Amino acid sequence: MAKKRTLNDADAEIAARRAQLAAAGQAPTDKEIQRYPCVMYKKHKVDEKHPNGYERRRVQEVDAKGELDVEKCDAQVARLEKQGWVHSPETLAV
Repeated sequence: MAKKRTLNDADAEIAARRAQLAAAGQAPTDKEIQRYPCVMYKKHKVDEKHPNGYERRRVQEVDAKGELDVEKCDAQVARLEKQGWVHSPETLAV
């Protein structure tokens, strides 16, 4: 089973790996890592449509130009979390 970590832990690990690359003389790209689209999960009864016992929802909000709108994505994730959605189906295990 994969080790669970917070977003801050993942950001710290990314920063550490970029520092390793810089120390090795390999310049990392300056592109920001995109956190979206992401997938949220909610427990659901097992049926034909949900054979694994959970429902999936992809979070990806785009603006009129077709570019990712991070603020809207953050808002949608916060709303889904309040409704009981989680970031990993492993947390739904009975």
